[in-house]
Amino acid sequence: LSRKNVMLRDGHRCQYCGRSPPLRDLDLDHVQPRSRGGRDSWDNLVTSCRPCNLAKGWHTPEEAGMRLLGKPLTPRWSTAAQILLGQPEPYEEGVPFLR
Repeated sequence: LSRKNVMLRDGHRCQYCGRSPPLRDLDLDHVQPRSRGGRDSWDNLVTSCRPCNLAKGWHTPEEAGMRLLGKPLTPRWSTAAQILLGQPEPYEEGVPFLR
């Protein structure tokens, strides 16, 4: 369980609005806020853009009037498998260095 792997699982998309902003504008969100006993776990962490994360604050998605695109689950792949398979497209921030 890591920030990178949660974002890989979620396809680098905000799980509330569906947008895919640059990586630097993505955060992790606790579905059940930590202030209410939410844990750092696969089923409680999702990728969120900053505006959605700020709008949700320390509320649950229901309280904030927000819906998750899908239920967060433990992935069936390992980090090693993901590295071997590679990324389908490079991060936007790294493209200048790949040329």
